[in-house]
Amino acid sequence: MLIIHNQNYNPFFNIACEEYFFKQFSENIIFIYRNQPSIIIGKHQNAYKEVNYDFVQDNAIPVVRRISGGGAVYHDLGNLNFAFIQNKSDGNLSDFKGFTLPILQFLNEIEIPAKLESRNDLRVNGKKFSGNSEHIFKNRVLHHGTLLYNTNLSNLRNSLRISDYYIDHSVKSVPSPVINLSDFLAEPISIEEFEDLLFIYLKKKFPEASDYILNDKDIENINLLIVNKYSTWEWNYGYFGNYEFKQNAEIDGEHLEIYFQVKNGLIQEFKIECPYFNSDECALIDLSLKNTQHKYSAIREKLESLDLFHNDKRISIQNLMKLLF
Repeated sequence: MLIIHNQNYNPFFNIACEEYFFKQFSENIIFIYRNQPSIIIGKHQNAYKEVNYDFVQDNAIPVVRRISGGGAVYHDLGNLNFAFIQNKSDGNLSDFKGFTLPILQFLNEIEIPAKLESRNDLRVNGKKFSGNSEHIFKNRVLHHGTLLYNTNLSNLRNSLRISDYYIDHSVKSVPSPVINLSDFLAEPISIEEFEDLLFIYLKKKFPEASDYILNDKDIENINLLIVNKYSTWEWNYGYFGNYEFKQNAEIDGEHLEIYFQVKNGLIQEFKIECPYFNSDECALIDLSLKNTQHKYSAIREKLESLDLFHNDKRISIQNLMKLLF
């Protein structure tokens, strides 16, 4: 068994690490890390549907898709993440109770009355501080979870939003009241101290675990995963690329209707009814956006190429863009 305590706070790097350890190593692994502010979504989720797109863009909060299922979670430096990667030869490979038990034992030892409630949530007094998910391939299991310690809960709530505009068959997050674990300690300690305490506890709990430090080849391979997968729009947004979008809005008392279909990440049908444009101009917008990625920069580039937004009495490109996500 290997135990890895990573001090890199880049979410693209750490989520890529999980896949790399899962697929390229044969040993059982414990992995502890923290991320800069980021949204980590489940493999089968529609990223646009799960996040407050304007907020995450305005605050430069990246969205990263992981290889496990489940719902969207918010990470920042006040949140501690753990991952167990294990080979299992028999029985039910999915084992939320077994994998979360060492975490609960640690929290109980420092007098936080945490419990596993429902299938995959850890809670204190009914409020969630940890969401967990798993990925299984053959006999190998990745189980990972969050530990909200002193997370910015305002940013968490502002970042995560389930939109009613999207019609699809994606996995939907289940919103829950959340708390920070630091609120339950009699004597306050920093997130760094909390992280060290958990690491020390896990080393005692699993004395067979050897410390492992990433070597240059590991880092090179992980960075390749980032370039080819985890930093790409195609993985983080386009992977779940089949849905419909419907939006009815009012701007300055004028009613707008927008509808489009997306297949494999590309807009296949776009319809806009808007008093700012006549029927021919609406048809021009529809035609221009066909086969365009449902991606902010791609759509804006197409709209800017049209000679329709230079009249001050019309809707601006910026305001129209806000209605498309």
